[in-house]
Amino acid sequence: MVAAFLNLKYAYDSVDINTLVVHFQDMGLSSNIAKCIFELFHCKILMLKNDIFNLGERFSFLGLPQGSPLSPFLFNVYTASLKDYVTNGCDILQFADDFVLFSKHEDLSVAVRALNVALTKFCNWCNDHNFTISFSKTKAMVFTRKNSPQEIPFMVFTRKNSPQEIPFINVRGVRLEIVESIRYLV
Repeated sequence: MVAAFLNLKYAYDSVDINTLVVHFQDMGLSSNIAKCIFELFHCKILMLKNDIFNLGERFSFLGLPQGSPLSPFLFNVYTASLKDYVTNGCDILQFADDFVLFSKHEDLSVAVRALNVALTKFCNWCNDHNFTISFSKTKAMVFTRKNSPQEIPFMVFTRKNSPQEIPFINVRGVRLEIVESIRYLV
């Protein structure tokens, strides 16, 4: 099994409230509830000041407030369409703004290829939904009976005895670092 642990830059801050309201309406929720969500979150007034000066008000029209008890639920509604993008031998786990894509197959190269296809689809979905992947914080893991990822061969021999390279885990050509352990949901 291979997995990619994905980190999005400023995930909650990137949520487009207008699109969130459309998702609520698409789910068949009452227009009154959708309107209430819009009114609560579409415009946030920020007061900026430092030790010396009051810098005044600024307005923010994007994002969900960090620390709000509604934000994880609203984020899940906003990202609900992701499950339709990730298919064909790959599964997705999500807890709030933490994502894991994983693929299981007895042939490691097949699992890696399926994961790479899913990662490309995930990246396309992110572009459509105003998200940016933080490649420095996104990692991959290989779960195998072998002792460590270093023992995983990157050249295999087919039935015709010709070498075939196992593809690397990557997102749009950016090779993900394979780690032996990861802190998740911290």
